[in-house]
Amino acid sequence: MSAPRTYKQASFIESLLSERLVTLGAETLAEATQKVHLDALSVADAKTIITRLMAMPRDPDTTMPTVVAQSPRSGVNDRPGACDACKGFVDARQGFFYKLSSGGWGVHHKVGECGEPTPDALPLAQINEGFYVIDKGNGLDPDDLEEVDVYKLYFPRNGHLAAKILQGTSWVYRTGGVSVVRAMATVGKARALTHEEAAAFGKITGTCIACALTLTDERSLDVGYGPVCAKRWDWPWG
Repeated sequence: MSAPRTYKQASFIESLLSERLVTLGAETLAEATQKVHLDALSVADAKTIITRLMAMPRDPDTTMPTVVAQSPRSGVNDRPGACDACKGFVDARQGFFYKLSSGGWGVHHKVGECGEPTPDALPLAQINEGFYVIDKGNGLDPDDLEEVDVYKLYFPRNGHLAAKILQGTSWVYRTGGVSVVRAMATVGKARALTHEEAAAFGKITGTCIACALTLTDERSLDVGYGPVCAKRWDWPWG
């Protein structure tokens, strides 16, 4: 007599069933599990059911826009982004990513969740190298930078814009950070870091916010950042 199906097999079968309710003619997952007699399956039976279910097409996602469904690659977005249709913010796992006909990647709201189309991008929608402040829910005018996220966008050797996030007095690489800044800019929750904020950070921490190096020169300590970074980022100095 074959051993009863395992917990992992049961969990996997349930996930496959939940994606194929329409195909199986079931209204609920409980009804679908009854159809395959999940509780009575043996290990061998479970393997057979898994193979058959994987061969069945998944139920169509009625929340997926046509342009996304027709893309050669698409899925739930793991990173936030700006919707290609309305330019509004799409939070992580609240919409879809898909491959564009141009070869790049896009993000889209679910059906019915787009706002009114905005033909003109907001000023920060075209993000480039620089430092950006991201609202964490407390507004964009805090008394200090601890109440917001600060991102540094830069071009590494591969030539593709990348992002780091400020943690303490150090910059840490952040996957998907460029998408975050661009998306938040489209809904007015991102702005450029001011040189006054950069100066205040340096005076308080003794560290240049741009290069994360310790300020040792008295003039740099007075200003809050050094002359090299001031020239690099077009901040006043001296």
